[in-house]
Amino acid sequence: MEKVNTNKLNTILLAEYGCKIHNMPRKSTGLKNTKIGFSSKFKEGFSLLELSITLTIISLIIAAIVAGQNIQKQAQLQQVITDISTISSAYQQFSASTESGGNGAAPGDFSGAQSKFGSTSTDNGDGNGYLATSVGNIGTICSVTGNANEELMFWQHLQLAGLISGSYDCKTTGSAGLKATQIKNGYYQAHKLSTATGAATRRLNIQVSKYNVTNSTMGSGLFSTLDASAIDTKIDDGMPTIYSISNGDAHTSNTQAGDGADQAAGNCVKTSSTPNTYNTTNLTGTPCMLYFYVE
Repeated sequence: MEKVNTNKLNTILLAEYGCKIHNMPRKSTGLKNTKIGFSSKFKEGFSLLELSITLTIISLIIAAIVAGQNIQKQAQLQQVITDISTISSAYQQFSASTESGGNGAAPGDFSGAQSKFGSTSTDNGDGNGYLATSVGNIGTICSVTGNANEELMFWQHLQLAGLISGSYDCKTTGSAGLKATQIKNGYYQAHKLSTATGAATRRLNIQVSKYNVTNSTMGSGLFSTLDASAIDTKIDDGMPTIYSISNGDAHTSNTQAGDGADQAAGNCVKTSSTPNTYNTTNLTGTPCMLYFYVE
């Protein structure tokens, strides 16, 4: 075999690849056992220019990630507003389609649900005018230990009427029974707790909060104070609670807020001021849940 000219080979390797052959055995039949070493220019540290370029690229990547996250968050918040509008419209349409004697039935409370949607699809509500969380003797499809929750049946009745998308089992709090937001672990709940004339609880309201996976309950904070305030300002009055105006009448706010069940009092709503305001000095976490009155 022809003898290797290491000097010539090193010249080529250094010029093309920045490395060279060293410790070449005197007696060799080829490149077997040959060691390759990099030249010193590959062992030197980065220059200031190279470091500057690298840091600039990293900064641009981080800025792009943050901008993308902000765009995603704004889209999620806008979707909450869109969903509330959809739910409100669906509720009004449902009530109109079940109107009898001048009074339309609320989904969930609708006593003719099985006749309209099928006896194997859902249960009837008790038809008393509000959404009860525990109603007995109305069927077996939505019942848990003999009682059904009309607040959960609300979503199934709307879905069966073709007014909202999704699938709802009418008996489970959480992903199986509630309409989800695009915000992680966030869900919508329907409340209509009274038939008393003039009572705020007589109006249907949609609560938007976080599902606590630890104890399987709703009501934890889902929004930051700034985000809750921005939503309220965009579609209502920017005030988190009902308050009295100068003539003594109650101001009926269509969007209200409260401290999440996982929060200390005042983390979301500042009650020390009149009227109450959002505690926008608290920039920690997501202390707020929202209520939207849709009738």
